[in-house]
Amino acid sequence: MAFLEEARKAGGGSGVARLEANIHNILGLALQMQGKPDEAAESFQKSISINLDFPNAHLNLGKAHLAVSRLDEAAASFVQAARLDPKLAEAHSSLGVISMKQGRLDEAIERFGRVVAINPDFGNVPSLGDLGHPEAGFRMDRIFMAPAGLPADRMKFLQDSFAKLMKHKSYKRFMRSIGMPMNSMIGTDYDKTRPGRYLGYTKLINSLTGK
Repeated sequence: MAFLEEARKAGGGSGVARLEANIHNILGLALQMQGKPDEAAESFQKSISINLDFPNAHLNLGKAHLAVSRLDEAAASFVQAARLDPKLAEAHSSLGVISMKQGRLDEAIERFGRVVAINPDFGNVPSLGDLGHPEAGFRMDRIFMAPAGLPADRMKFLQDSFAKLMKHKSYKRFMRSIGMPMNSMIGTDYDKTRPGRYLGYTKLINSLTGK
């Protein structure tokens, strides 16, 4: 970095220091992309040693630690990044990930809540698979319930009407536009799926809460 040395000699001051810190941060990102988290961490630490108040370098150092499961070190870096830039949504999201991994569910929910408050369109909230639960998943079902004691012929009429609705072009177009699935099933078939799904949710909750 000969040009940096020349800039220092020319009296570049704090501007040169910030530039050098940014260069080490970028080098760290490149190393991270190459699958070298330890080397990346060293580069981010160099960046921070030059500019202690550089939130993105703290954030990236946390990511490097998280990549090799150094959770306490990662959390310390993310906390510092969030302190320096309270609106850095990714720092709060990453702290939420660590809280989930360590079984602190309430804390994770609070962190993810901050993310949404900062940026409702934030897209990097992790999936359950990212958090080490690839077998788990959630879906939202819309359940239409008929009044108790409805005659069988009226029930059949309602079921047939919903079946026709599912095939209507306008309905399909609308559901695709909001990203919702279009499959359906009658109540007796849906009830058969409940025990297995409840068991899966129970295992997930026990895993997250340590109970």
